[in-house]
Amino acid sequence: MASSRHGRAHPNDRGDIVLSWLVRVVALLAVVGVMAFDVLSVGSSRLSIDDQATTAARAAADSWAASHDLQGAFDAAWRSATEADATNDVDVKSFSIDAAGVAHVTLRREAPTFVVHLIPPLRRLAVVRAVGDSHPSTT
Repeated sequence: MASSRHGRAHPNDRGDIVLSWLVRVVALLAVVGVMAFDVLSVGSSRLSIDDQATTAARAAADSWAASHDLQGAFDAAWRSATEADATNDVDVKSFSIDAAGVAHVTLRREAPTFVVHLIPPLRRLAVVRAVGDSHPSTT
């Protein structure tokens, strides 16, 4: 604040410059915070879905080894995937079990974001996919 000769604030000084900069800093921090949340959300979703796909594939392979029921194996994979994250989706078309009993499962999920899912060119970045392959457990 500007001061007069006597050390007091000038009566016409309302602090508009300081308030203007404060508003700009708060707005910038808000934008950076939203961007950071979206980046961390997509990143953590990408990391977690890989493990969840492998676990779902292992559940499908174990079910297949026990019963040789394809629908039961798919159900086991779906149950495992949705227990790990309720928003996981198992791709029906890519689900398979080969002759060696290896289950192949593809999971898909949209990461929770504030802004990315609202912008059409960026929307695909929020969708994470992972392929999991697994033999039956050896227990």
